[in-house]
Amino acid sequence: MGGEMKTRFQFRIATLLRLMVCVASFFGGRHWEQIAKAVRPKPRAVFDTDFQIVAGTKGVFNSYMPVTRMMIGDPSIATITPETSSTFTVMAKRAGTTKIQLWSDSTNQTATFNVTVK
Repeated sequence: MGGEMKTRFQFRIATLLRLMVCVASFFGGRHWEQIAKAVRPKPRAVFDTDFQIVAGTKGVFNSYMPVTRMMIGDPSIATITPETSSTFTVMAKRAGTTKIQLWSDSTNQTATFNVTVK
């Protein structure tokens, strides 16, 4: 009778271990990114700045935060090129207005530059 209990107990531990392996393999791969997105806090806006630049010229601007991603609304008006982790160059192409959006993953911040090319 005592040996029978030991076998049943070992079986239950083995079953529990198999179940843990199944759960770990399910969450261990593709689902971690979805969980991280749900838990990650929303970025906070640092500043919203307006500036003007003359068509055909370029300027170097400081974002005051380490930038991991940047996007420009209309690349036919101006283009952006990263210089360092916190500075970027804007090349004004033609007259118009566009926005530059910057993101920093390390500080969880965003910044927006409203660009007017004259």
